[in-house]
Amino acid sequence: MPFAVTHVLITIIVVELIRDYFIKDKKNFPLYLVLIGGIVGLVPDIDLFLYWALYIQFQIPLLSVHRVFTHSVIWPAIFLIGAYFAYFKRNKKITYWFLVIVIGLVIHVILDSITGYTFPLAPFMYKQFGLGLLPDTDIGRSITMAIDAVILLAWLVYIEWRHRISRFI
Repeated sequence: MPFAVTHVLITIIVVELIRDYFIKDKKNFPLYLVLIGGIVGLVPDIDLFLYWALYIQFQIPLLSVHRVFTHSVIWPAIFLIGAYFAYFKRNKKITYWFLVIVIGLVIHVILDSITGYTFPLAPFMYKQFGLGLLPDTDIGRSITMAIDAVILLAWLVYIEWRHRISRFI
């Protein structure tokens, strides 16, 4: 299971790369959208709060709640439809907002599917999908922490190289 840092950083990195290299009109794609993308990259794990509440009251197991409905493709599809309508209304700013949300949600589900399993077709079909590459054990968590460290360092190096953040210190 990727940690929160992974979800946030990978989404920030992807959105930032898209902004830096593919978006020509930076006015309609402000830098704060990169931060919004990172935050949205963590949103599907909101179901953990629901799990804690249900577990305290009813001892419902984690796998009955986590990575089910909030990790469904329904949410990115809804925001993609919103982006579609905003695009045809010629509202670039709202289109970018919706697309950043889609990117954050999709990246979250992909990361969870690489390391474990999700139910991306819930509530239509409750079948698990995923590669399950990292076990939820001490060694799996250690590997995840190491990956987080490498991602963070790579991102900091990129930020310094691309945006010269050391000038602001």
